[in-house]
Amino acid sequence: MTTGVETFKFDMDKSPEVTDFAFATGTPKEFCTKDVMSKVRFHHSVDGEQFTSKVDIPGMAPRVFHYKLGVPYDFTAQDGRKFKITTTCEAEKFVEKMVADNGDEIITVREDSGNGFKSVSTGFESKWSSRLPDSGLACRY
Repeated sequence: MTTGVETFKFDMDKSPEVTDFAFATGTPKEFCTKDVMSKVRFHHSVDGEQFTSKVDIPGMAPRVFHYKLGVPYDFTAQDGRKFKITTTCEAEKFVEKMVADNGDEIITVREDSGNGFKSVSTGFESKWSSRLPDSGLACRY
């Protein structure tokens, strides 16, 4: 994996369920609007094996996560729910597994399709999809 930095925002026309996904993963409801979600910025970087993700949601303190592929880390959502998150690389796709402390799971598969960075999440008996611009941080080994 090479060093790289990318900044993204949602393509709201291709991300109709993003507000529901944000709420399901612990973002307070008052921030789960199309207006707020259209202004969210994701900053992802990788240096060797170390990944860093930063999420900027207007009106909330930025959230920064450091992780390595295949190594679980703890995450506390804004609403207080706790998750264990593990990100792996499978067939050139990032696969993120979030397991809540009550056992509920959300699986997110992200891939650089050449037509935008596609993200599909399933969990809590729901499915959400979103679209981001192409990414230079595709999972390639």
